Amino acid sequence: MIIRRQEFGASAESAEVAEREQRACSSSDPFLDVAILPGQFEGDKCNKVRWDQVCSMYTSFSIKNFRCIEDLTIEPLARVNLIVGKNNMGKTALLEALWLHSGPNLPGLGDRLARFRGIPGQDPGRLMHDLFYDFDPNRTIVLSAKGNDEVDKGTLNIKLKKRDESLLTTVTASDSPSDPPRGSQESDVSAISDTAITLDYTDAKGKNYRSSGWWVRSEGQTVQLGTNARMTFTNEGMAGQAATMPPRPSNVFLGARQRTGPDEDVRRFGNAELEGYADHLASCLERVDSRIQRLLTIAAPPTPMIYADVGLTRPVPVGFLGDGVSRLLSLALAFHESRGGMIFIDEVENGLHYSVLEDVWRELSRLSTEFGVQIFATTHSHECMASAREAFASMGDETLCIHRLSLQDGRIAATTYSFEDLTFTLDYGAEMR
Repeated sequence: MIIRRQEFGASAESAEVAEREQRACSSSDPFLDVAILPGQFEGDKCNKVRWDQVCSMYTSFSIKNFRCIEDLTIEPLARVNLIVGKNNMGKTALLEALWLHSGPNLPGLGDRLARFRGIPGQDPGRLMHDLFYDFDPNRTIVLSAKGNDEVDKGTLNIKLKKRDESLLTTVTASDSPSDPPRGSQESDVSAISDTAITLDYTDAKGKNYRSSGWWVRSEGQTVQLGTNARMTFTNEGMAGQAATMPPRPSNVFLGARQRTGPDEDVRRFGNAELEGYADHLASCLERVDSRIQRLLTIAAPPTPMIYADVGLTRPVPVGFLGDGVSRLLSLALAFHESRGGMIFIDEVENGLHYSVLEDVWRELSRLSTEFGVQIFATTHSHECMASAREAFASMGDETLCIHRLSLQDGRIAATTYSFEDLTFTLDYGAEMR
């Protein structure tokens, strides 16, 4: 049996690493193919197209025993879904569950989610207990989705089981996500958890795919630092066996705490530039900063970065233009990356002044339609909700739903507001956050 290491190297903490793994291990099956519809917008007016008639996206999603959510079904889902609710109501957990379901053969994604929340590693004796409701490892997480015409999008069952001793093999230093030091020898890899996390995914045709992951430690990368000094590197992370699945669309998770790394943005910008999309990106950023005339990549020390021409004597790194510009650029690039898939945005309003939110929502709706991407975003902001309503109303587009999470009979439950419901509720000043 060949063991393919999924997540070795716990030092890589950014979301883009996991996204690259999703692209490498999965893209779209026939049930996730999406018709891309460029030119659906003329100015700010939407040529109304029933997205659920042309795009095979999620229309219903159910969660059992994940994080703080014991049993939740959220429906109907729209092309754009804004998730609201008080603190600790499971808004981020809902995004995380959707992301796990979109990568059903990637057992290391659970560890990535912990890192997005600021938890730097796993306790081998309690491997990924944080994923399970009430931290109970005896429960089974069940994530399932439906699409158009009640088409099953597949069910993912996540369990903790005793690790199969036969599944551990030696991993060489060259397998690590970063280049090994010169002169490194083969790493000595050992499992340090008796437990494995197991992902069982059943697709719409009833075919089952099983993937497993476990926690390992690598020692033995020794580097000579001087005449009398040597250092041996130790690394920990997820190793695993990933099921081979039909291709699926890329799906991007943009967390509230971390920015997309500059290397990943540069890679995505390069792909967009090759397809003639760079000018559209500059126009998108003008909604936040009207001085931006064009974007370009400059490979100057310390690393290649995206620069903006804002009318000064030289281009300026986009990172110097503030969080709002950087956030919107990462969002726009993510749409280009995840065409036909989904984007998960935690605290979508972060870094953006309230006065530009309506324009930003107009741009997100345009990008969603152009690239066939379904949006799931969270917010705490009343201005963000109201701006979304105004933006969609101005385009004659009603493919927006608000989902409010709250406690009902001691459990987290969802109340869904259609575009019409949202308009009525906001006009009468009812509290929805």
